[in-house]
Amino acid sequence: MSFEIRLANRYRLEKEIGSGGFGVVYEGTNIETKKKVAIKIEERDVKKPPKLEKEFELYEKLKGEEGFIEVETYVVGDFYNMLVMDLLGASLGSLFNFAGKKFSLKTTLMIADQLLARLEFIHSKGIVYRDVKPNNFVMGTGNKENIIYVVDYGLAKMFIDENKKHVPFEQQNFAGTAHYASLNAHLKRAQSRRDDLESLGYLLVYFLEGQLPWHGLKASSKRDRRKMIGISKLKTSIRELCKGLNFEFVTYFEYVRSLEYADKPDYAYLRKLFRHLFESKGYEYDGKFDWTLKKETYYPSYISPKLVIIPTKKKKSRQIERNKQIQMMRQLKNERDKQNSDFEDSDDSENKKKKKKKKKDKSLYDISN
Repeated sequence: MSFEIRLANRYRLEKEIGSGGFGVVYEGTNIETKKKVAIKIEERDVKKPPKLEKEFELYEKLKGEEGFIEVETYVVGDFYNMLVMDLLGASLGSLFNFAGKKFSLKTTLMIADQLLARLEFIHSKGIVYRDVKPNNFVMGTGNKENIIYVVDYGLAKMFIDENKKHVPFEQQNFAGTAHYASLNAHLKRAQSRRDDLESLGYLLVYFLEGQLPWHGLKASSKRDRRKMIGISKLKTSIRELCKGLNFEFVTYFEYVRSLEYADKPDYAYLRKLFRHLFESKGYEYDGKFDWTLKKETYYPSYISPKLVIIPTKKKKSRQIERNKQIQMMRQLKNERDKQNSDFEDSDDSENKKKKKKKKKDKSLYDISN
């Protein structure tokens, strides 16, 4: 017997395309418009504020600009909250793997130009991103397939307060992805615009070199490993980090590390720095990335606004967990059907009122057999 899962009586849930500490991302379809969408779901926890609500608010602040997702709706349900947004293409992380775990200088510089523009816009809205990494940058589709989108604002934070002033410096817990986090993040210092740019620098070096000096470090715990990565960054000079690369990358790091906590970066200067290198190499900004020529034979298994998942040993355990969730949904639906049946069999006027109220209080999901 086949069945489908419907959310808010408008979206059909189809397949999982991403997961993590934030919850699960599914590919789905808007039943009314037939449009493909990405549906991000988090389980409700009355003891904690919903993360998706904060992310929805940030998407609303950023909408309308090139490279930022349009959110269709945010729904608070009985058991789950969900964010419905545009379904995009492959992440830079997955395209990097596909390209042989190295990007050419041309591709890296085209990526840098777009991401500097994206971070500048995010910062202009008083937001510091704090989670620069390959899987959080995703290509568009169709006539926007060469546009890079920024997704997942789970760690983003406002650095401008209600009085339009920069929030004061303070010590904070680590936030970010260890490989690309700034030195300040490792030192548990509040992050600002300069830290997003430093993280972007690490990302660009990673794309060119295929690794960073602290890749492959092993430790007994995630915390110890993060500490080892931070120590490695402190010991690695800018020139060592950029050894063999064009000098513009050294200049980039020297500039962003010279910025004070509340300084506004000169984004135009950084973009001009890389554009000058691009032009000196005789490259043409034609939108042809390393993966473009292989596009016809590239069919990723899972396409997500968050990431393209490379199948791993964890996939089986995730699937078992998803099956449990589906089974739970079916049981809840059967219970609701039984309750509705009890209401219909009763002539008691009070029960009729409860039934009417029950119909108004629709669940977040509906499973149709």
